[in-house]
Amino acid sequence: MTCRFRSSPLILISSASVVSAAPNAVPQVSAGRIVDLGALHSRFSDPRRVVVWLQAGYSATAAPAAVLYTHDGQNLFDKATAGYGIKWGIEETLDRLFRERKVRPTIVVGIWNTPKRMHEHVPSKSFDRLPRQYMDRVRGLYGGDPLSDGYLRFVVRELKPLIDHRFDGGADLALCDRRISA
Repeated sequence: MTCRFRSSPLILISSASVVSAAPNAVPQVSAGRIVDLGALHSRFSDPRRVVVWLQAGYSATAAPAAVLYTHDGQNLFDKATAGYGIKWGIEETLDRLFRERKVRPTIVVGIWNTPKRMHEHVPSKSFDRLPRQYMDRVRGLYGGDPLSDGYLRFVVRELKPLIDHRFDGGADLALCDRRISA
């Protein structure tokens, strides 16, 4: 897992595409706590569940925390909700790094995927530049034309303002890339 902090909204690109084994269960965590925002409806994309992890001792009145937005939120915290039964354990890692004073307080926003995950994550601008024969291949592999612009609008225009308001998220946002080989 690779993380970078930035001052602009960035999104996680990740690997899992299987829908959660326990879609209604609130993820259990070994450190901190989960706030389940439920299925959020959007003007730009299909409804999807969003959960927020807060470190132990989190207080909205403290200095604003960094915010890590992640795709495939069902896989982050609990093997019971993870698509493949393997959790990423992000809360354990962040909790340890915070106690070691290697990272500042961080909120994790877990954006669960939908059955349209694959074409929500295919970049529209890159797709539009493909040769025609490759466009047809991509459509076949991912179930249609890319829907990434709508998904990104949901994250930037709807989810981020909600998180900033409700949890007093800071200006720092993180990009985290989880690959199959990681």
